Order: sequence, then C-alpha cells, then structure tokens
Amino acid sequence: MEKRTKATLDIANHTLTNTKQMLKRGVRRRLITSNPIANISATEDLRIKTGTCS
Repeated sequence: MEKRTKATLDIANHTLTNTKQMLKRGVRRRLITSNPIANISATEDLRIKTGTCS
C-alpha cells in the first residue's frame, strides 16, 4: 500500500476516534444530548483495516 494511502487511512481513523471521544465527553457533561457517531465503526463502516499496513 502506498504511503499516502496509509497516511490517509490513519488520519481518518484517528479523526473518527478523537471525534467520538469528544462527543462522548459532551454527552457525559450534558453539553449535548446524544453522540450521533457513536455507532460508526472504522472497520465496518469505513473499511479501514488496522494493523495490516506497514
């Protein structure tokens, strides 16, 4: 896999993870009522396979 492709997938995965954490904290602190991306999976929905690229 090309370096650029791997970097793009890594960035997408990190962005999803960080956004989910941010929204989860917002719900916990009652700043927002729900986390609309809580059920989005990088593996299933975005088809990002972790640990297979080097």
